[in-house]
Amino acid sequence: MQEWAGIVVPSLVSIVGFLVTYFMSRKNLKDGLALTEKEFQNELLKQRSDKRLELMASAPYDALVLMQDMIDSGKNKKHSFPDTKLLEKQNNLYFKVYAYGSPSSLHILSSMQSENYQANMNSIVSVNAHRLICYYVLLASQLRMDVTGETVNPEEWFKMKFSDYHKTKSLFADANNQLVTELNLSKDFFIR
Repeated sequence: MQEWAGIVVPSLVSIVGFLVTYFMSRKNLKDGLALTEKEFQNELLKQRSDKRLELMASAPYDALVLMQDMIDSGKNKKHSFPDTKLLEKQNNLYFKVYAYGSPSSLHILSSMQSENYQANMNSIVSVNAHRLICYYVLLASQLRMDVTGETVNPEEWFKMKFSDYHKTKSLFADANNQLVTELNLSKDFFIR
């Protein structure tokens, strides 16, 4: 009997130890996989956000360059057909904003294009140059806010670009503030 006890007791202890280890490992593995799945989802969201930011990083700059190129091409009109490089820049910006931009930046762009289409289709409707410039500057300001989280008042651009801004401030302020209200943009974009 003592021989039996010497064989059975260590065997039972080994079996119980194996079962406890097995169930604890299984539980830890299950908890670890659940945590890993959550971490994976978080990492995936972070990568998507990082990719979107990477793609949109140049968008505020692209909007301002496009606006300046359009102003310059209007001043130096040598021909009546559209500049293909300018159209390509415009389309690239529009595609980027549509694909990765915030709803506010897309709303600015679609509203601007809608006005442009109406003006082009109806020769009676004239384009308000101050309003058009404000659209582009607001788009760049909104894109900057989307990408960096920083808000820059559009007036800073006007001060920087127009030597006679003090003479035209009321025209730009009226056009800008009307757009901010119409498009329900951040109140930080108001020119005071």
